[in-house]
Amino acid sequence: PGGLGEFGFAALPAKRAAFRESLAKALDYAHELGAKNVHCLSGVLNGVPLADARACFLDNMAFACEEAERANVTLLIEPLNPYDRPDYFLTGSDMAADLIGHINRPELKIMFDLYHVQILEGDLLRRIGRHWPLIGHFQLASVPRRHEPDEGEINYAVILKEIASRGWPGWIGCEYRPRTSTVAGLGWIEKLAP
Repeated sequence: PGGLGEFGFAALPAKRAAFRESLAKALDYAHELGAKNVHCLSGVLNGVPLADARACFLDNMAFACEEAERANVTLLIEPLNPYDRPDYFLTGSDMAADLIGHINRPELKIMFDLYHVQILEGDLLRRIGRHWPLIGHFQLASVPRRHEPDEGEINYAVILKEIASRGWPGWIGCEYRPRTSTVAGLGWIEKLAP
């Protein structure tokens, strides 16, 4: 919830009230729309000490999980890479898993954006396996250009086959910049779908 210009504020102590207000609005919208997931952005630190940001994030997300349980919604947290979002609090899938472990609530999951995880950490197949129980949503784009997933350094045919073989029950989101137009770029689905 909230603060797209700041890329969220779940980890920003000075924005604690704004996070909670934004969460309430997001859960209201989710209820009205029938949405089952809400994406919680943690924020750009801008000088906030990491220990303070971590404590704030854990407190805010524990509160958010209680609210999400009542709303029957899953909260998603997403690591972002430092090239696209310098100084962002959440910097890897292992960090996300650690934070989720500390909160220990089923309402909190990882938004596993393959684009960001590849840039941050690589080793996608092992990371998918290691974090499988904690993954609440997948997103994809090519690396490094963030176009359709039929180019770049990720072998999406292998990745999508792995996700399908594990019985992924939901959608996989596409968060990329089309090379030309959205419709013209959809040909990758026929080539890569398992």
